[in-house]
Amino acid sequence: MIQLNNNPFIIRIVRNVHSFLQPGYICEGRGQSSGISTSASAAITSVYQSIFGSKKKYAGLSYLGLDQPETAQKLLKGITFRPFIIELENITVFVSCLGKITISNTNKVGHNYAASLFHKYRRVQSVFYQHIDKNFFVITIYQNSQIVAEYKDISPNAV
Repeated sequence: MIQLNNNPFIIRIVRNVHSFLQPGYICEGRGQSSGISTSASAAITSVYQSIFGSKKKYAGLSYLGLDQPETAQKLLKGITFRPFIIELENITVFVSCLGKITISNTNKVGHNYAASLFHKYRRVQSVFYQHIDKNFFVITIYQNSQIVAEYKDISPNAV
């Protein structure tokens, strides 16, 4: 909850109905609701403007406290893995999960590994989502939150 103009506003992070790859944000205050927005800023601003008839805009992440090191430290307390980003020239890789890769005679190749690569596929900006699904190495390619291609094999070299 945040206070704006001496009024409480509640911001919730929810599933985005338009893109399951991104979060959605809802802001509520004085009986008004933003509905699901694609950014915290848009959610807060729409409710504030509706209530006060103002053109004022708000930067949502700062109001959630996510730009403060103390808030980040509190949220990350007890977390053993923190996702990270690797940038190589014009390619960005987001590693969201690290786990084990084990190849054994049980046909299980591993678990808990996932990374996303942002690059063009067939001339369209895309998300390449690579993960291990118990028995397979998988690369799924998304464009506008829709699957456009998927490659799956028991060998990481084959995908």
